[in-house]
Amino acid sequence: MKLNYRDRILLTAVIVLLVWAAGIMLFIKPAIEDLGDAQTALEDAKVTLSDLEQQIDADKDLDARIEEAYDAASKIAMNFYDFQEAQVATQSVDDLLDADNLTNLNMSISSYSTVALQPYMYASNVVTTDMDSLVVDYENEGVVSEDNVDVNSEITEGSEQSLLTPQTIGCYTISFDFNGNIDDVKNFCEKLKSNEKKTLVLQSIDVSFGSEEEGEAAASESDEVSGSMSLNMIVLRKLADPTAE
Repeated sequence: MKLNYRDRILLTAVIVLLVWAAGIMLFIKPAIEDLGDAQTALEDAKVTLSDLEQQIDADKDLDARIEEAYDAASKIAMNFYDFQEAQVATQSVDDLLDADNLTNLNMSISSYSTVALQPYMYASNVVTTDMDSLVVDYENEGVVSEDNVDVNSEITEGSEQSLLTPQTIGCYTISFDFNGNIDDVKNFCEKLKSNEKKTLVLQSIDVSFGSEEEGEAAASESDEVSGSMSLNMIVLRKLADPTAE
């Protein structure tokens, strides 16, 4: 069929429209969608970058804070005996006995176990009567000053619960019989409070003067005693230095 000039113009226009529509569908629309996705990804990346910059700024002194926290933890840990094997623990106690001239007759040590440390909480036992409250209210005239604010009221239920939660820590129980001078026994017990390590705790002690063969009179005149003692050695594993390579 032969097309006239008008039909050729219409056919050309239809072909152009089809090519234009196909170009939009195949190239331009996907490109617009890709551009939108790229812009969204760019905005997300900017937000992530901003968060990272804020975190970097907040952690710029992180090394100093880590070192400060490590020093504080190490200072507390100095009060505890280092974690050690059982034979080393018994030798440590035996050395303390030797330093005070006490003779260790035998010594036994328990398996490594745990003990619960309960934070010390002071509870006032002062009784406040109704009349006391009236007098205080009269003196304050209804004005509450900072000095009269109960500090315990600032402790939230969660933080109070965490303070009351016992913390478990490693422990050995060391028991032994001994003999020596009564003054040396007193010195040994006193040094448990003043030693650099504060975590050798006296659990029980039983002391007898002289012996049954010597009689009561001889026993009362003698400063030599014998007895048994039980100690708890609380030990702590030390933290590794985070700055060490």
